[in-house]
Amino acid sequence: MSEISKRLREERERVGISLDEIARYTKIPIKYLHALENDQFHTLPSSAHAKAYLGKYIDLLGLPRKQLLALYKAEQYEFEAVVPHTPISVFKKISKNTIVFTTSQGVIIIAAFLSFLLLFYIYAQLHTLLASPTLILTSPAEGENITEPFVTVEGKTESDSILFINGQKIDVESSGDFREKIALSNEHSQQIIVTAENKISKAKTEIRRGIISKTSEPSLNSLLESPVPTSLSSVKLQIRVTQDVTITVTKDGIRKPEILVKNTVTQLYADTKISITSNKPQYIYVKYNDGPEERMGTSGTVTKEWPKPK
Repeated sequence: MSEISKRLREERERVGISLDEIARYTKIPIKYLHALENDQFHTLPSSAHAKAYLGKYIDLLGLPRKQLLALYKAEQYEFEAVVPHTPISVFKKISKNTIVFTTSQGVIIIAAFLSFLLLFYIYAQLHTLLASPTLILTSPAEGENITEPFVTVEGKTESDSILFINGQKIDVESSGDFREKIALSNEHSQQIIVTAENKISKAKTEIRRGIISKTSEPSLNSLLESPVPTSLSSVKLQIRVTQDVTITVTKDGIRKPEILVKNTVTQLYADTKISITSNKPQYIYVKYNDGPEERMGTSGTVTKEWPKPK
């Protein structure tokens, strides 16, 4: 097993998250998550998919993105072998007589060959320059049920292309990655249209995804929240996160890993105490029993506990 597959599996098992939970949050098909954890990168649709899926998985687990992507690249090249080429004579002997070219004939042949190479190079460059941009849409999935009033659209295209989501121009990062939250209408069935346009030729690549809006159903963070507190609830926490984070929550002795979405607020209630463990404490802000909001930590893995007031 490769080192990067081993790191992904060990970190996921350490924080106690199942592959089903990872697949539900990242929208990566579970068969590809199995491939990432079992050194089966060749089963993924393309190297672009492999890098995109790895990046999402690494970010979710809070692992160093640049280091692990560099490790992935090194491991992929490790198994490449240089195949020796057997020299082939330019001229094949067809008779006992030696084929003789005059200087002028040689110059003409070389000039024609170089002209062909130049024309082929110009054609290839123009084709690349004017072709429709590459476009990969990793989220949302076709037919996905959306329980928020917005949908997160993310994927990858060429960095110099113009990107539109439902007709709205979207910024693309220098790496070609894009991620944008799009507000949904009140319609039950909706369509997300992502278009990448070549700046010069205006050639377009378009992907359409149908989704189901279920804004009346509970969101991911609402599943984490306890029922409406009673007078017996002695510990109250309000958690605000500024980045997507994975945490482990222990309420009254019951431990459960959870995923919190960027820019959301979650309420927790317990009778005796609540403890939280996270490897991204710098993005977590906690308000304890209506007190002032405080950041959970600055870096590394941090565990904090909030007990019942005396």
